[in-house]
Amino acid sequence: MGFSAASYLNAAEPHICLYRDRTEIILTKANREKVFPNRDCTGYGYDAYFITDAQQELQDELAQKGAKIVRPLAKTD
Repeated sequence: MGFSAASYLNAAEPHICLYRDRTEIILTKANREKVFPNRDCTGYGYDAYFITDAQQELQDELAQKGAKIVRPLAKTD
């Protein structure tokens, strides 16, 4: 999807950072075999945050490339 990765898997909390233009995505390793969405565990919350100045364009591009969009963009507090 055009992101470059910076691996930090030897850190105390294993994770990887994905970068493209001015967008950064940080993925962390789960501490369980099966991963449960935050909203299933707590009833609220998100599993990922994308911070960019082109949200709609990024969502549209990722969807066109086959990414599964679980919950589309929405305004929140």
